[in-house]
Amino acid sequence: MDFYIEWKNSAYDIEKFIKYTKKFLNKEEETMRPFINGTEEELKKICIFLLSIPIETFIYCITEKCEYNAENIVQFSNMNHSIIEVPKLLKFDTKQLTFNELGEKLVHAKKEGANKKYGENHSKLAEELMLVTFSKKGSTIIENTSFGNFSISISNEDRLELIKRIFIRNNFAKEVIRNAKINEVNYMDLAMKVLSESTAIRRKSNVKQLLMLTLKDTCLWKRIEW
Repeated sequence: MDFYIEWKNSAYDIEKFIKYTKKFLNKEEETMRPFINGTEEELKKICIFLLSIPIETFIYCITEKCEYNAENIVQFSNMNHSIIEVPKLLKFDTKQLTFNELGEKLVHAKKEGANKKYGENHSKLAEELMLVTFSKKGSTIIENTSFGNFSISISNEDRLELIKRIFIRNNFAKEVIRNAKINEVNYMDLAMKVLSESTAIRRKSNVKQLLMLTLKDTCLWKRIEW
């Protein structure tokens, strides 16, 4: 919580405020800790503060080239399953789930492999958005973070605004944004540096959905070619 207090208190010092914003964008450990195990009161204050920062401020602070890999290019079928249903299941149904168990609860597929893949994809997006954590106990175990539990109680509008501010820290998203600030950027050109063409095409609509959510009210959205 100390990081967010210091960040907020730096509001009248532009250089300091940018420094703290970049720490947040770079997922430095002190920025992650309250989302993982902060109290409800701490998270309430952090979320109010993050919502007070225009998305354009985060975009302005994305200046350095960002290395990314295939894991950073998200894939999912239903975003609401990741940001709403996964945290709800883990809070109200079962505190810990495997990929397979989560998939069974979300889609009830007949094949175990399909359930496992669905659970994996949607929990990985939830992890990217700080809603869940993974641990290894034989199988991968999914549990809510403090933010995952807290997110259930906030409005849909605030949830989506927070998701924008958390997703913008995604390494691939930052590199798309950095390039779009300079000139037009092509999604496939960037994605195919770490993915096969077929996989890049398959994940395109997922990345587009999240980047559209994040950038739709900015001039950058029209600079991205899909």
